[in-house]
Amino acid sequence: MKFHEILANHQSRIFVYQHQKSQSYKDLTCWPNPNGTISFEWDDKKCHMEIGISKFSFYKLKDEKIVIQIQADNEYSYMALY
Repeated sequence: MKFHEILANHQSRIFVYQHQKSQSYKDLTCWPNPNGTISFEWDDKKCHMEIGISKFSFYKLKDEKIVIQIQADNEYSYMALY
């Protein structure tokens, strides 16, 4: 694992710990991922977002089907409405 990956992983864990400690958003669940990104779920697991240093992804479910999907990084972005 490279240094920046270790640092990102550590920072994501600190962010999640601080969120859980504050309980500022009761319906928001977040957790660190091994690759250093942070995942968020809310609205009864119908919305999901994953954020990293250089990219993010988001989707929203309705009736267990994806209705909105967004992905972006430094070179590419994608949005779909279903």
